[in-house]
Amino acid sequence: MVTSEGKLRELHLELRQAVGRGGFAQAEALLAALSHAVEEHLRRMGPGSKEAETLLKEYLQILAWARRTALAARAHDAARLARLRSAASAYRAPRPPSPSICLRA
Repeated sequence: MVTSEGKLRELHLELRQAVGRGGFAQAEALLAALSHAVEEHLRRMGPGSKEAETLLKEYLQILAWARRTALAARAHDAARLARLRSAASAYRAPRPPSPSICLRA
């Protein structure tokens, strides 16, 4: 049987792996599971315990890391997309001249 602390470590590791490889849909699901597991663990600890405070600090550090990593990946992808768009414009075929009608009197 997996202990509560073991489950927290496992979810934390899986979350870090998912975020690290850019699997943000999976990371979102893992984050929800981790949040639920943290809540359950905190209920068992009781209010005001030093262990609960430590767990919350660790959890907030995980959230901050995941947020920073996701924002960095998003910025990287946005920059890459911008480069692709500018490169695509350099390789477009020239526009054909607009048809015109010349009337002679």
